[in-house]
Amino acid sequence: MYRINKTSTAFKIFAVLLAVIILFFSHRAFAIEYRVDQEHSRVGFTIKHMMLTNIHGQFNNFEGSFDFDPTQNLMTNANFIVRTASLYTAVDKRDDHLKSADFFDVTKYPTMTLENIVITRVGKTTDPYKYKLTGDLTLHGKTKREVFDLVYTGTKKAKNGETRAGFAMTGKINRMDYGMNWGPKVEGDVMINKDVFIEIDVSAIESDTRVPGGNQKLYEAK
Repeated sequence: MYRINKTSTAFKIFAVLLAVIILFFSHRAFAIEYRVDQEHSRVGFTIKHMMLTNIHGQFNNFEGSFDFDPTQNLMTNANFIVRTASLYTAVDKRDDHLKSADFFDVTKYPTMTLENIVITRVGKTTDPYKYKLTGDLTLHGKTKREVFDLVYTGTKKAKNGETRAGFAMTGKINRMDYGMNWGPKVEGDVMINKDVFIEIDVSAIESDTRVPGGNQKLYEAK
């Protein structure tokens, strides 16, 4: 039989814990803040008219930011806002109608937002750039959890030294979920389809702000 040296054992346990803590912080990611560059990004949508032809439109005033570390696959603090009065479809009469109380009611609801974002990788590790983005979309005074497809298109440094990250997001929402119910019928079909297809391309510029890496992973394997 032998006597256990409690002091020695406690010291060894403390040393192991200290080593783990040091290792954790030595590899801790530092996410970098990125801000959406409106001039090189697009927030677009497509909706079918009389179930025959696609009408394309976009919003020309929007902003967003997020903290992102591409080396550690981390994204945190993502928020996006679109100003509804910036809607544009290239037809003034149609734009005025879409901005009216029949649809966006831009006077009463001047913005729509996408917040509380969670991103999950889709598929196998051999295809690391495809994700599902889930977030709270607030539109026309109503909030609904929506899911979109997201592709991370990469990060590159420009000649002027700025670093850009690219993303492409697509998805579909039901406008009637947000109280946009206008739409008379034509020969049994609705004049304006309830499904709206979303197409968003984001070019975001790295800011000079570095923040400690967050706890929301860019992706989590299913």
